[in-house]
Amino acid sequence: MKAEVAHADAVIHAGDFTSEECYDSFIDASKAFYAVRGNNDFFRLPAELRMELDGIKIAVIHGHQARSTYENWLVYYFKDYQPDIIIFGHTHAPLLRKMSDGTTLLNPGSVTHRRGAPYHSIAEIDTSENPFKARIIALD
Repeated sequence: MKAEVAHADAVIHAGDFTSEECYDSFIDASKAFYAVRGNNDFFRLPAELRMELDGIKIAVIHGHQARSTYENWLVYYFKDYQPDIIIFGHTHAPLLRKMSDGTTLLNPGSVTHRRGAPYHSIAEIDTSENPFKARIIALD
């Protein structure tokens, strides 16, 4: 996992580090690192991020705040920002879905706790082309 982090131009984490040591290890290994607080994180992280990388508008949130189905809630929550992609976590279930409004939803899954997902996973976003390409990478 450390090799993938070190190789990436930027790493985006959707929360649940559970320790500052784990969080700090990502900072140390990453060229650029962005993260939000999960429901198991109790240290210096924002609840959400709205940012742009390589011309792509990205919104990041853990997702435990959802009050309805994740997909609809996420699109509604960020409707004022109109991101190209919303990255979220919480469920640990890998998901890559293009919504009817054009927004891409991405849950990379989890490298530590599958919680019913068929495999441990991460995600990759390739911004070298327009439109960007995203994919889920199964680790086992």
